[in-house]
Amino acid sequence: MRFEKQPALQEFDRLKNAIDELYHEICVLQGLFDSANAILQAILALGNGCTQTEIYKYTLLNKQVVDSSVKRLDQEGVIEF
Repeated sequence: MRFEKQPALQEFDRLKNAIDELYHEICVLQGLFDSANAILQAILALGNGCTQTEIYKYTLLNKQVVDSSVKRLDQEGVIEF
């Protein structure tokens, strides 16, 4: 199988990586871990009262990461159950 270079896809990947790095830097400055950022964005998108199942499906994080991250965010007072 032979693949050809796809400039548009390469540019998309470059921009996605730059955005991911920017979000990571913002998380570090705010003292958040990357999964916490993804969870907070999911809560904003899904609305208050969303379930952990909805969060892990939205973020594509595994159940254990969502569970432990949500508990940590709750302990730190960032979110409330």
